[in-house]
Amino acid sequence: MLRWAKGIGTARLEDRTIVDRWQLRALEIPRTDLPPPESDEVLWSGPPGTDPPPGIALLFVHDMLWLGVAPPQEVS
Repeated sequence: MLRWAKGIGTARLEDRTIVDRWQLRALEIPRTDLPPPESDEVLWSGPPGTDPPPGIALLFVHDMLWLGVAPPQEVS
């Protein structure tokens, strides 16, 4: 599962999405149907050995997504 990392912001520009982290660096990807940055929705999930779509993989490589194997749990 890949989810948004902390500090993410997004902006839509026609058929592209600008994704930034802490407003310090940004990437432009060809995808506009991403969940809002404040959500805990899964951006991509797949079995081991399966690659995410190129735009999602680029976000992961640039440390804008977190990798997890289970949904996050609340800490009490």
